[in-house]
Amino acid sequence: MRNLKATALALGLSVGLWPLGAAAQDFDGSKALICSLAHVMQCEDGSDSCVRLRPNEVGAPDFLNLDFQAKTITTSNSAATSAMENVELIDGRLYVQGAEDGLESEIDGFGWTMAITQDGGQLVLSGAAEGMGFVFFGACMARP
Repeated sequence: MRNLKATALALGLSVGLWPLGAAAQDFDGSKALICSLAHVMQCEDGSDSCVRLRPNEVGAPDFLNLDFQAKTITTSNSAATSAMENVELIDGRLYVQGAEDGLESEIDGFGWTMAITQDGGQLVLSGAAEGMGFVFFGACMARP
């Protein structure tokens, strides 16, 4: 169940090498992005600490493809999509938010927020589910 929630979170949401020539306008929501996740912190209710893991250890995809025109996120290893319900550029960060229902037969919904720095494409993706939270760290670049 834990891996399923993390996979769904990462969809709804993966570290790539950052090109030196990237410009701030690449991260204002006007261009499609590809993002890579470097590591994740997993926190569970009742635990005194969070655990640092690799994204594949929680079932996260290798890459996230953000299409701002279609307002969707897809992954490199699944045909599933997640809707961008809110996109805002605030104080040099691009915020993208959404929520997912999870499996139809389970009560496993969750919400997520992604923050991408406008001056470098650094990514923080957080998600909350019942009794569990994830914080992914990574980087994005404009899709070629």
